[in-house]
Amino acid sequence: MTYNWFYNSEEYITTKDALLEAKNIVGTKTIIELLNDKQAKKIFREEIFPIIKFCELIEAKEVLFCGHKNNSIDAVIKDKDNKTINVECTTSINAHYKELLYEYNRQYFSCSIGPHSKAFEIDNIDKAGNNDIVYSGSKHKRMFIEQEKLNNENSFESCIVDINKYAQEDIKKIKQKIDKGINENLYKNFILILTCEHSIDIQQIREYQNLLCNYWESVIDNPFAGLFIVNYDSLLFMQTKQDASYDSTHTPIPILFKND
Repeated sequence: MTYNWFYNSEEYITTKDALLEAKNIVGTKTIIELLNDKQAKKIFREEIFPIIKFCELIEAKEVLFCGHKNNSIDAVIKDKDNKTINVECTTSINAHYKELLYEYNRQYFSCSIGPHSKAFEIDNIDKAGNNDIVYSGSKHKRMFIEQEKLNNENSFESCIVDINKYAQEDIKKIKQKIDKGINENLYKNFILILTCEHSIDIQQIREYQNLLCNYWESVIDNPFAGLFIVNYDSLLFMQTKQDASYDSTHTPIPILFKND
């Protein structure tokens, strides 16, 4: 069955209806269809649902999703005062790494990872520890090194949550968008939405917010008017008491809104 996802509409949709549509996906069996559609899953998690969460936060009236037809704008929002807000999205989620994890699990049935584990091509095996993925070849000709055969004195570090590492990953992605905006004269007064997938405990949110806000405030000639960040993490989902009818793995949790 081929789904005609609601966000491909050419018309504005109310925030209320957008939330209902998102809930119908992550709260019902429809999520299986989403997960089976790689491109739809990516767009929904990295753009659509985060945009809807932003609309909910600012009590926006309507939203038009246009990322599928415009490379320099992902959504146009009408806020509660009928003011138009343009949105651009970016992400620090490493989809390639996630796919490698799934492939490794399918082959070896288990995988040991930490919050800062990475994937390394076999030429860089000396950098990998036994919580990392080492691979060679493309998807249908993939070869993995078993984690038990890996050893690195830094392996333990990948198991300890380091908020600064998360912040730097996100800042790198934000900076890329800011630089593009400055160099190409884009994103004037846009809201930038970043999606991430970090193992951040609720008690660590303030530290993360401070690091991101300090960077944001240091930027000269920033074309963006504001920054909104959401995070995907099942533990944070429970800690922030989200609607239990949603799927915790695919529901974004707002962790920062910086509006200049």
